[in-house]
Amino acid sequence: MGSSVLQGEQQKWFGLERAFREQCMREGILKPEDVEELERDDDDNWFAGQRAVALEVADNFKRTFTEQKLGLRLNVGERGRIIVKGCIPDSPAASRRIPPGVFLDKVNEVSTEHRSLQEVQTMMQEAARPIHLEFSQSATSKDFAERSRREASEQVSKARTNKAAAEKEEAERRAAELAAANAAREALEQLPTFSVTFEERILGLALRDGEGDHGGKELGAKGMCFVKRALPLSPAWRAGIPEGVRVIAINGKSAQLRRFKEVKKLIEIAPRPVTVDFSNEAEPTWPHASSAKRPTTIGGVPSYALKPV
Repeated sequence: MGSSVLQGEQQKWFGLERAFREQCMREGILKPEDVEELERDDDDNWFAGQRAVALEVADNFKRTFTEQKLGLRLNVGERGRIIVKGCIPDSPAASRRIPPGVFLDKVNEVSTEHRSLQEVQTMMQEAARPIHLEFSQSATSKDFAERSRREASEQVSKARTNKAAAEKEEAERRAAELAAANAAREALEQLPTFSVTFEERILGLALRDGEGDHGGKELGAKGMCFVKRALPLSPAWRAGIPEGVRVIAINGKSAQLRRFKEVKKLIEIAPRPVTVDFSNEAEPTWPHASSAKRPTTIGGVPSYALKPV
C-alpha cells in the first residue's frame, strides 16, 4: 500500500476520532480537560483498540472478567455517571467489544450511581474474581458501535472475496504448473538423453540403484542409478524429470558404477548451477566411464533410498 493511501487511512481514523470526542463533549460525557488528556495519551489511544472490531450494540449488556487488570479507562461525565473512555489496546477489556462512551452502571450488582471515580476504581480492584460489570449505551457509544459493526462486516465480506479470488488464482496457477510439468515430462520421455540445469540447492529427486534379478541391486559393469520419482512441486518435478530415467552424469562427471547414495552426494556438493545428464536408453553412453570394480549385488533398499536430493 502506497504512503499516500496510508496517510489517507490515518486521516480518516483521526477524523472519526475527533468527531466522536466533540460529540461526547456536546452531550456532556467528556469534559474539555478529558479531551486534552486523550490527545496527550497517544500510547494508550482508545481508538487504536477499536479498529475492525464489531462492538456491542445492545442497549444494556454485561461483561465478566477473571483478570485482575481489566484495561478499562474510566471517567466521570458532567452528569456524574461513570463512563468508559476506552479500552487499552490488547487488554482484557479490549477483547470484550466494549464501545467507548458507554456507562458503567454496576460492579458485581452494586450500583455505581452517586459514587466517585476513585470509589468505583477501588471497587473493581478489590472485587473478587470473576467480576461482573453491567453497562448501558449512550447515544454516542451506540452510534459508534453500530458504525463499527458495519465496517467490520464490510471488512469480513471483502476478506472473503479476496480469499476466494486468491484461492481461484492459486488453483489456476497450480493447474497451469501441472500441465507444464506433464508436457515437459512427456517431451523428455521421447528423448534418448537429455540434460537439465538446476540453480536450486535441493532438487527434489528421489534416487535408487538399478534393480537386478530377484529384486536385488545390480552394480556390475553396467551398474546404474535411477530416478525413483520427482517430488511434487520440486524443481525436478517442474522440469518434468520422468520416473525410471538413468542418471549418467553430474556436471560432466560420469555416474557409471556409482551407487545412488554416491550420486546423491555428488549432486549435493556440486556447485550451482548444476547440470545433470539423464538417459532413457537401456545401454546409455557414459562420459568418462570408470573401470573401477564395484560389488555385483547388495541387499535390500536402504532407509535413505527415498530421501530426495
